[in-house]
Amino acid sequence: PIEKTICLHPATEKTLAEWILKPTQPAVLLYGEPGVGKTTLAHRVYREAKLKPIEFNASHTRSGTSFRKTLLPLLNEGGVVHMIETGKRGGIGIILDEIDGLSQGEKGGLKELLDFCSEVSFSFTRALVKTAGVPVVAFGEALCSPDFISPGLYKEHIAPVHKKLMSRVHDEGLKAAVIHICGNVAPIFDAVLDIGVDCADIDAKADLPAILDMNSKADKPLGLRGNIDPSWLLKASPEETEKKCVETLRTVAEAPWILSSGCDVPYGTKEANMTAMVKAAKGESV
Repeated sequence: PIEKTICLHPATEKTLAEWILKPTQPAVLLYGEPGVGKTTLAHRVYREAKLKPIEFNASHTRSGTSFRKTLLPLLNEGGVVHMIETGKRGGIGIILDEIDGLSQGEKGGLKELLDFCSEVSFSFTRALVKTAGVPVVAFGEALCSPDFISPGLYKEHIAPVHKKLMSRVHDEGLKAAVIHICGNVAPIFDAVLDIGVDCADIDAKADLPAILDMNSKADKPLGLRGNIDPSWLLKASPEETEKKCVETLRTVAEAPWILSSGCDVPYGTKEANMTAMVKAAKGESV
């Protein structure tokens, strides 16, 4: 029998347990000093959720060959693809220990992992287009933010995957692709201009003048959407919201701009604030 361990990080465990029941992202990254219990916590949370933990040391499974032989069959059998195809949760939980090993030495495993994620995204988007007739799809790429990974890492490894994905989904009949990258997207905006999306979300903390300048000089400027701070919007009054939106629209001037929040609108935001945004966008403000 497996003895029940004592959790040293109850708040983190609670968050992970909630994520397993209702995942808002396909994976969770645990980071911290060696020996603080990250791997033990992952095993504990999976077992409490009645999932079978399967652990790999990422520094040992970073090659393309090892990824195909070990991780890929498990992902296809009990992971995201299984959930999409059957509507049922898989019975396994994969742990990639020492994930930083994926970016060291041979990078084949990183490419394989990115290609797999891209294929899942393509399959889901194709279903939206072909089955549901969805004309516009937004691709959320929060972890591509320069606040999270370096601009060089995005441009070298992820932008090519994005470019291929956008080409494929447009070939399937998608009318417009929107990409959302949290934080200040300015350091990678030159790459975003080249990946084949039609519109890019601009977060509140982005370097707006730099982005507007790059976009105006591009051979094919993107539609831009944003960039009202959602945390500010939660607390603002309708009058403050309307004033802020009018100021934003004056700042972006003739740019191809869709007025919106820079990121997800928080639960609890006043309906009157959203009405004020619509009023400003329609030019009905005094």
